[in-house]
Amino acid sequence: MRGRIPLSTVVMLSLMTFSVGAQTSGWTSGISDEDAEKNGVYLPTDKNEVLQIELYVENGGTMESSFDIDVEVCGDCAPETDQEEDWVVNHPDSIDVSGGANETFSVSVSNVRAEAFDAEQTLDLTVRITYAGSQGVNRPDLQRTDEHVIVLRIPRLIVLDAEWKETPGGPIPAGTETTLVIAITNSGNSGTRIDAFSVSEGGKCPQLDLEVSPDVPLNIERGKTEDFRIVVSVSSAHPTKRCTITASARSDEEITTGALNTEVSIEQASVADQSDQDSDLPSSTFQSNGDDGLPAPSFLLLLCVVGLASARQRRRMDVITLGCPSVEKFE
Repeated sequence: MRGRIPLSTVVMLSLMTFSVGAQTSGWTSGISDEDAEKNGVYLPTDKNEVLQIELYVENGGTMESSFDIDVEVCGDCAPETDQEEDWVVNHPDSIDVSGGANETFSVSVSNVRAEAFDAEQTLDLTVRITYAGSQGVNRPDLQRTDEHVIVLRIPRLIVLDAEWKETPGGPIPAGTETTLVIAITNSGNSGTRIDAFSVSEGGKCPQLDLEVSPDVPLNIERGKTEDFRIVVSVSSAHPTKRCTITASARSDEEITTGALNTEVSIEQASVADQSDQDSDLPSSTFQSNGDDGLPAPSFLLLLCVVGLASARQRRRMDVITLGCPSVEKFE
C-alpha cells in the first residue's frame, strides 16, 4: 500500500514552485528610442547643448533588484584627435527596480566640439547594465550584463570666418586705385562651396568702382582660407569723403560670414595743391633737351652779347687813339 502525501505538503510545494517561477522570469533592458537604436543619434552642433539618451530596465520578478550602470565612449574612433576626453558624460551609477516594474534612466552627453571631427563620422557610446542582486541576495540565474551600443553621428558643421587682411593705410587720392584683401576661412568640419561674394559702398559713394577676384562659385576645403581681392578705383571727380565698404560671403547652404565693414578716405586735390604743382614747372620758355649740367641757351646768349659789346668797345677806342694827334703837337 502506497503512502499518501499530506495535503498540507502539496500546498507548500506548490507555493514554493510558484515563488521560484516568479523570481526566474528574469529582467530585460534596452534603448527607449527605437529609431536611435537603429540609426544612431546626431551630436549637438553647439558644445553647450546636451544630448539625452534614454534607456530602460524591466524587472520581471517580484523582488526589487539592483543594477549597475557603466558608460564608455569609444576612445579609438577618432585617432586624429583626443577631443572625446573633454566630453561630459553623465549617468547614474546604479538604479533599483521594483518587482514587476520598468525604470528608465538617461545618459547625457555635452561639451562636444563637432568641428573637431569630420562630418558624418561615427563614434560608439556603449552602455553596460549589470545585475547586482535582489535585496542583498545575489541570484546566479539573473546574473548577466546587457550591453547597448548607441552610434553617435557627427553633424555637418559649416562655419565661415572672415577678416580684413589688407586695408588702406591712409587717404586714397581721387583718380587712383587701391586694393583691399579679405580672408574667408572654412572653420567647419566639412568642405563647402562659396556661392556668392558681395561688396558695396552702400550707395553713398557711387563714383567708386569695385571689382572682386576670384570669381564665385568656388570650393573651399575644411580648414582652408581663400583671399578675396577688392580693387577700389576712385574717379578723378570724386569729392573728399569717407566711404564705407561692406563685404560678405555666402555658402551653398545659406551660411554667411556676416557683413564686414571698413572705411576708406577719398581726398580730392585742392586748388592750393594744384598751384603748388604748377609752380614746380621751369619759368624759362627755353628748355635744354641735352645734358642737365649745361647752362640754358638764354644765359649763353647773354654772355655772347656782353662779350661782343666789350670787344667792339675796345676796338673803337683803339681807332680813335691812332687817328687823333697828340696834345703836344698843337702846342
